[in-house]
Amino acid sequence: MNWLAKLPDALAHRLGRAPVPPSANARLTRERVYILPTAAGLLSALTVLLILLASINYGLGLGFALSFLLAGIGVVTLVLTYRNLAGLHVRACDAAPVFCGTPAAFIVDLHDGSGAARHALEVRARLQGAASLADPYVDVPAHAERQCLVRVDAPARGTLTLPALRVSTTFPLGLFRAWSDLDLAARCTVYPRPEPRPPPLASAPGLAPGIARTSGDDFAGLRDYVPGDAPAHIAWTALARGSGLVTRRFQAEPAGQIWLRWHSVSPQLETEQALMRLTRWILDLATEDRAFGLDVPGCLRAPGRGRAHVHACLCALACFGRRQ
Repeated sequence: MNWLAKLPDALAHRLGRAPVPPSANARLTRERVYILPTAAGLLSALTVLLILLASINYGLGLGFALSFLLAGIGVVTLVLTYRNLAGLHVRACDAAPVFCGTPAAFIVDLHDGSGAARHALEVRARLQGAASLADPYVDVPAHAERQCLVRVDAPARGTLTLPALRVSTTFPLGLFRAWSDLDLAARCTVYPRPEPRPPPLASAPGLAPGIARTSGDDFAGLRDYVPGDAPAHIAWTALARGSGLVTRRFQAEPAGQIWLRWHSVSPQLETEQALMRLTRWILDLATEDRAFGLDVPGCLRAPGRGRAHVHACLCALACFGRRQ
């Protein structure tokens, strides 16, 4: 019966539906709900047909009654299965950030606004073996809301979008399957995977490779020359341009602030390995509640601490070299 499981996708392709732009909310209107018999439904229809043929052949009155009764039950089941899905409101929420290799958990809200309870709703991500699901079957009471957790694998850093979802039901007898495919706008930030065993961070003045602490040598502008200034600090290029004798001014940074700089780790490591090492150091510094800054191409974060600062730094590493 593999061909029967693939029939909804083939039917949707043949119908040539116009793509619906992704949005955070969707309502399953009657035009978006499709229904087909299941394997059990086809077997039941064949059974009714055989009973009807036998009744015609042998003139069995009870056989006619039984075949018409079963056919009527099938028609009522068709309507109930369709109405169990039509009119449902579906909304997806952004998932909390995760590390590469950890499944992202998207929350999908199912809401009924028609006053009819919905039973045995199934929500699945339409990925080929790349998504797992937690509690796929949900019952939604009338005028109520229920949540379904969809877990999606995050194999690469960056921004993970919620894949297309399929909401379906076979309630009440499993003879028919009604379904609707949705493309909901929900995202998840995927941090780089932390390096398992990086070089340890140093706690005293000697720092681990790849971490640089400034020592009063950050350029902060020019000032007029004062007799006694070191010749190495005189801006000779400005003097050559006719700007007079000026001295370069440097700003010392507070002690204890650590800078994680890209050029300190990139020469020895590949890009992804360098991102993994910086991620691990950020987590270690956050655990120790130490102030640190991040200097990578495209992002310069001043030294700070706290959850928001850590999140901003990890987002910079997650989006490194990626178009947003």
